[in-house]
Amino acid sequence: MPRKPFDELTIADDFMFCKVMQEHDLCKELLSRILSEDIGEITDLTYQKIIDEGNGSKSVRLDVYVGDDRNRKFDIEMQVSNEKNIPKRMR
Repeated sequence: MPRKPFDELTIADDFMFCKVMQEHDLCKELLSRILSEDIGEITDLTYQKIIDEGNGSKSVRLDVYVGDDRNRKFDIEMQVSNEKNIPKRMR
């Protein structure tokens, strides 16, 4: 698949989403608006985090994994198409 030129990227593109979410203030603001609550200071932010238990199960790739100073963890995912498999993917 050919790459899009940078000036055609939107927040829905994986590269741009991860770049924007790397900015702690923007990430915190997004979480605060989505959850309608105050979010602590961002203490841990990893994009494209892979969780692999290694026991023959499938690994999981999280778009953006965030921790705050209240020891809460958040997984932020960008969903751009409805494949009608959200419940299965969220398990």
